[in-house]
Amino acid sequence: MVGGRLNIIRAFRNIGNRLVAHLGLLKQRFLDYFQIVSKLLSYSIRNRSGIILDLGRGAGWLTKMYTRSCGLIVGIDILFHEEWVESKDPNLVYVVADARFLPIRSEVASAVIALSLLEHVPE
Repeated sequence: MVGGRLNIIRAFRNIGNRLVAHLGLLKQRFLDYFQIVSKLLSYSIRNRSGIILDLGRGAGWLTKMYTRSCGLIVGIDILFHEEWVESKDPNLVYVVADARFLPIRSEVASAVIALSLLEHVPE
């Protein structure tokens, strides 16, 4: 059942990405938004010690940016991404997991980032 769900999630994600790319829908506005938010997040976690969870990470390009600002970051996504293999940063770890059922003990993380995650979680 979980495999079927993952395939459906992948299919919808791919369709949405293709549609946005084809039509250019809100592309610049989206990029502007992400630039502002990512700078604010980087500032807020700067020099923070401990573990930071970055939920719903996708390929992890934003997660990589956060490693410049703080200690260990754990990027978590429901799907595996090939880009993760390329990461050689010792302060960055990727985990395949469902954000609703994290394989992490309570009170381990000093901060949690969930940018663009909640809209993908079923009610």
